[in-house]
Amino acid sequence: MLRPINVQPNLIRVGADSDGGYLIPRDCFKCDFLVSPGVDDKVTFELEFAKRGISCHLIDGSISKLPYAHENLKFSKKFLGSE
Repeated sequence: MLRPINVQPNLIRVGADSDGGYLIPRDCFKCDFLVSPGVDDKVTFELEFAKRGISCHLIDGSISKLPYAHENLKFSKKFLGSE
């Protein structure tokens, strides 16, 4: 049976309210960089890191460019896989 549970108080939601948003520890913003494979056209999560001065490298071969421009967002049009 599914029901809400209490989570650690240091978790925050980052990104969109639906797809593209994640629940992460608050101290994740202390990182030096973020690598995000398979972003599609939803980069609200990565944009939050970029706005905080964190360099983000986004990788996705299914899109030609990111929907947002930011100096801390770097994009590679590539597919990642086991080969």
